[in-house]
Amino acid sequence: MPCSHATAAIQSAGHNMYDYVEYYYKQVNMCLTYHERVYSVPNDDEWTVPFQQASFTLFPPIAVCQPGRPKERRYRSSMEGSSSKTRKQQVCSRCGGTGHNKSKCTTPHAIGSSEANATQGHRQLRRYGICGEIGHSRRTCLLRANES
Repeated sequence: MPCSHATAAIQSAGHNMYDYVEYYYKQVNMCLTYHERVYSVPNDDEWTVPFQQASFTLFPPIAVCQPGRPKERRYRSSMEGSSSKTRKQQVCSRCGGTGHNKSKCTTPHAIGSSEANATQGHRQLRRYGICGEIGHSRRTCLLRANES
């Protein structure tokens, strides 16, 4: 049987595609193959099996894991299309733009915003509960030091 590329080339040349198909795959040969009567296989309790073969137990082969990491998926053929995954587009949480995230955003933001005061680099700074200020802990709080 010719592949899809060969079929397209045969049709573009103006030839008959069935001239390039082997005799074994044609309908005439299939009809001749099954012209004679084909009998079905009887139930397995009606079989006559010699004693040596009936007492023999066949076990499956011992499976041995191949060395190395198993491949993620099978190799696709060229006819199945692209094998690369489509990646989800990144969306920035600051400006809403696509193609980058908040850490790579070049859009300027207001200096007095809570985001600018609450973050320093990638680390989130906590508010201390008593004074409500950002950037220090209970141990280093000035308001608590003045109470003592």
